[in-house]
Amino acid sequence: MPITAKQTKNKDWDFTVAQEELFLPDGKKSGFFASRRLDNNEVLGCHTSRYGIVQNGDLIEKAESAFARKGLGDYERNIYVTDGGAKLRVNYDFKGHDIEVPEVGDKMGFRLTLQNSFDRSLRVSFALGMLRLVCTNGMQTLERPMTPSTRHLPRSPKRATPTPRWLALASLRSKASSPCKTKPTLV
Repeated sequence: MPITAKQTKNKDWDFTVAQEELFLPDGKKSGFFASRRLDNNEVLGCHTSRYGIVQNGDLIEKAESAFARKGLGDYERNIYVTDGGAKLRVNYDFKGHDIEVPEVGDKMGFRLTLQNSFDRSLRVSFALGMLRLVCTNGMQTLERPMTPSTRHLPRSPKRATPTPRWLALASLRSKASSPCKTKPTLV
């Protein structure tokens, strides 16, 4: 029987998670901690003391603050939450920053995907890619040329933030690694 994950879109993502120590039946420390949602007390995962909790709201706020500082306010945001909040993926599709490749008729747009988890299944990461129109029916594919990520350590949120320099470098690298023979032009 296949395992299916329950997923929600654009809801149930802004909650606080606490790291709580787990004890053995005799009262001794187990050496493990639980990631517990404070809004419904659901345990999302277990880990050691080296794991650092990174709140979903903090990651989204840092990303969107960086977009605002660079004038990238025109985007579509879709938030996907899986396994009761244990996993988070956020897709930002940027409007008005498309690249056209006239020789092959491709039109490409930028997408930034952010991910986080509280069950150790995903690293905190930002993946910048390009959405490419594949055929005339509107099908799109995602190319991922750059993906900075970091482990869940106590100082992870600052290290994983997409800096303006990283966004600019990723944009240049995306253009340079285009599968087309000619250089793309900005639309």
